[in-house]
Amino acid sequence: VPGAPSQGPKWVFDMGDNQAGFATLRLPRSALSPNRSVSLKYAEVLKSDGSVNMAWCAEAPACKCSGINCANQTDTFYPAPPSSSDVNNGDEDDFVTFTPSFTYHGYRYVQVEGLVETYKPSVSDLTGLFIHSGVSRSGNVSFSHPVRYVKARS
Repeated sequence: VPGAPSQGPKWVFDMGDNQAGFATLRLPRSALSPNRSVSLKYAEVLKSDGSVNMAWCAEAPACKCSGINCANQTDTFYPAPPSSSDVNNGDEDDFVTFTPSFTYHGYRYVQVEGLVETYKPSVSDLTGLFIHSGVSRSGNVSFSHPVRYVKARS
C-alpha cells in the first residue's frame, strides 16, 4: 500500500512478505517529468521515517555489513518520450511501463522516487513479481529424530 511521500516524491509499497524477484511499474505519462529518472529501491526493512533501509544490517552493533543486507538494490530508468507529437488517443503511449531485466532482489518494500510532486500512486501502479528457479526436485532427506537447528562450526 503506498504511503505518504517523505522529503519529496518518495512512495513506499509493501508487498506483505519478503520475496525474491523484482517489480514492474506502470504509470501514466503525466506522473513523469521529462529528463528525470525514476528509481525503484528495494529493501527488507524500513527506517524509522518510513523509507526503505537497504543497509539495515550496518546499524546493528554486532553486525558486519555483507551480502544482501547491504546491497544497493536500486533499479533506475529514464522514460522514453512519447512516440509521436500527435494528440494521444488513450492508447498505450499514455502510459510508461518499466520492468527490469537480468536482475532480482530480496525485498518486502519498494520505494518509488522521481515522480512529479502532484502524482499520488495507486496500489495498481506497482506489481511485485516473485521469481524462482525452475529446478525439479532430485531427492529428499529425512531423519529419525526431528532436527531443530544446525549450528555451523568455525
